[in-house]
Amino acid sequence: MNDLYEAGLAVMRRLWGRKPDRSYIPEAFFDQTIERVYGELWNRPALSLEERSMLTVALLAAQGKAVELDLHVLGAKNLGLPREKVEEIMNHVAYYCGWPTALQGFKAIDKAWAGPVR
Repeated sequence: MNDLYEAGLAVMRRLWGRKPDRSYIPEAFFDQTIERVYGELWNRPALSLEERSMLTVALLAAQGKAVELDLHVLGAKNLGLPREKVEEIMNHVAYYCGWPTALQGFKAIDKAWAGPVR
């Protein structure tokens, strides 16, 4: 394992308390995701993890990526973002991407805040 991989695992632990399961993803692609997305991109200094989390939630909601949105809304909660802030992101999404898109986001928020942290 290299430094970027270890940095990516550290981000994943902050977001989800663990390294997510690989399940159906090929091992090489999963390792690249840890290294490049979470080790490299999420550790760039211009934005905090919380800011990157908010952006990711908004972008996934805008694209209608429900599975990934559920995961990243939970990550936002685990980073300590208040529910009200994540709901405000969905309000913003509603105006720029449509009400149905935001409604999907509100479902993800409700699901994340219904269970315990991590």
